[in-house]
Amino acid sequence: MSTADGRNIPVILHSISNEHKIPEEMYMIPSTWKRFQLSQLINNLLENVSAVPFDFFIGEDSAGGKLTSVLSNHSNGEETLHLSYVPSILPPKHLSTYEHDDWVSSVSINRTAHNEHKFLTTSYDGVASVWNSRSEKTVELLGHVGPVLAGEWVGNAVVTGGRDCTVRMWDIDAGKPSQTLQCTAHAAPVSALAVAPPLLPSEPHTLLSSDWDGLVCLWDTRTPSAHEVDADPEEPVKKRRKSKPAAVEAVRKAPIHRLRGHTGAVNGVSFAKEDQTRAYSAGADHTLRLWDVGVGLESDSRVAASALRCVDSLNLHGVAVSGHVDRSVCVWDTRSSSTSNVAQKLWGHGSVVESVASHPHSPHHLASAALDGNVKLWDVRSPKQALFTVVRNPANGKTEKQNKILGVDWDGGLLASGGEDCAMQLHEARA
Repeated sequence: MSTADGRNIPVILHSISNEHKIPEEMYMIPSTWKRFQLSQLINNLLENVSAVPFDFFIGEDSAGGKLTSVLSNHSNGEETLHLSYVPSILPPKHLSTYEHDDWVSSVSINRTAHNEHKFLTTSYDGVASVWNSRSEKTVELLGHVGPVLAGEWVGNAVVTGGRDCTVRMWDIDAGKPSQTLQCTAHAAPVSALAVAPPLLPSEPHTLLSSDWDGLVCLWDTRTPSAHEVDADPEEPVKKRRKSKPAAVEAVRKAPIHRLRGHTGAVNGVSFAKEDQTRAYSAGADHTLRLWDVGVGLESDSRVAASALRCVDSLNLHGVAVSGHVDRSVCVWDTRSSSTSNVAQKLWGHGSVVESVASHPHSPHHLASAALDGNVKLWDVRSPKQALFTVVRNPANGKTEKQNKILGVDWDGGLLASGGEDCAMQLHEARA
């Protein structure tokens, strides 16, 4: 193989995915080749019947950023050029819209053991809803007084948090859905929830909740045999008057730990994907705080240039991502001893970033959603611009100005988002 200038470059190709791995041998490749020709080479070596497009990154560890030009711009032709590659993310494709009666505050995707999808949404009308993949509402959960601000799956059960300062666990597999637990500790609206799966089948899930007063609580999801907390002696009289008595009273549960350190509202919480004994919290006080949830103590804190609105853990040891009021998405490397150490800032949104969701398996990909009405997909190895921008068309007859997005979730195949247009929109987005 030769080029117009007669130069070939020694290249070794490293697959990030075992599924598309080729022998890591040296290939003499024309210096004018780009991503398309390199993809053809790999497909030919793999003898793929259907061609798979790939993205390429400089360096065996992808540290050099994305390959966006000809090879000659990255090599002097003498030293071996190492390129890592991964299947490309195809442009997101709109699948369906799930209409609600009020603003959607959060969305959460659950893939069942039979590879079916269920979706949990919470909204400002005080309702949490479970939907199937045919846009049908299968369960409606009523019990919160006022807006429900957060919701997460706990296996096949559901946990919700609301402006009424309560965290509620629901059994939705029974003939009639019922509240099984009321986690009692917060004296301010519950802003965010995070769930960690059990380490052993016999153990319960672990839950984090946060509120507008700066408190983070750690819970397990075991149902105690009796109430662990007295019946809300400090609950506002007005709220007691509005509440409707439940047919069966849920067991009141106390937290394992109360985690204090923030000096303002905590807007997001997340367990570290690689170590469930570590957790992150995102504060309006401009801090990202790290917690050792095993002992209930703060282990570290980092300072940002603006208030944090959300946080999630990348599938990479010690790395977290957060959304900010200054319109940025920050990537934090907490392995460093620095008190700030924002490793990267991802710019592209035109308003406050309200929600982030990292890919469940890839250590490099995440989704972000903002009040500008856009959802963006990112690869942190190529931080200069988003891979794709999903421009949501407002549903329910809303105008273009009524497009604030408040929640996003991504399971690696499906991308769900919801917000001011009173709808959850579902897109296919594979990585």
